[in-house]
Amino acid sequence: PDKQLYVYQILPSGKPLIDSVRTDVSGNFSVSILVEKAGYFTLMLDEKNEITLVISPGEKITLNADGNNLKNTYKIEGSDDSELYRDYEKFTSHNLEKVDSLSRIFAESRSDPGFIAIKTQLDSAYLNIFNDQKTEVISFISKHLNSLASLLVITHNFGPLALLTEQT
Repeated sequence: PDKQLYVYQILPSGKPLIDSVRTDVSGNFSVSILVEKAGYFTLMLDEKNEITLVISPGEKITLNADGNNLKNTYKIEGSDDSELYRDYEKFTSHNLEKVDSLSRIFAESRSDPGFIAIKTQLDSAYLNIFNDQKTEVISFISKHLNSLASLLVITHNFGPLALLTEQT
């Protein structure tokens, strides 16, 4: 309730603020933006709480989310490309949680006498997660060749590593 939300457009040259809106006492809001051609937008509550949307002209979008955790709780209707991208982001978040678990095990095991064997297992587990993510990216792009969401997926890294190269 009573929070300021910001809408930014994502452009190659930057991320200009398009509009802002304050939620009412129930946390509801409505904003109208004239979208002349399909593009990418961010709805942001704060720097750690934002979602990316792929919006085309004429779409009337309904969004429901927990304001404390937009990225992991939002449901969207009225924008097929935004729904596709949300599903990809959920898949990615799940894989990043797995990587965080591996990182915790790594940190906790550093003084273990069998650390080398543990590290080898962790490296193998990470490689499986990374390859799973890469397979998902390739599958997503193949299934959604005409979706603007695919352009976002192509450009994403998995942590610090690029999932796709010019050869992939």
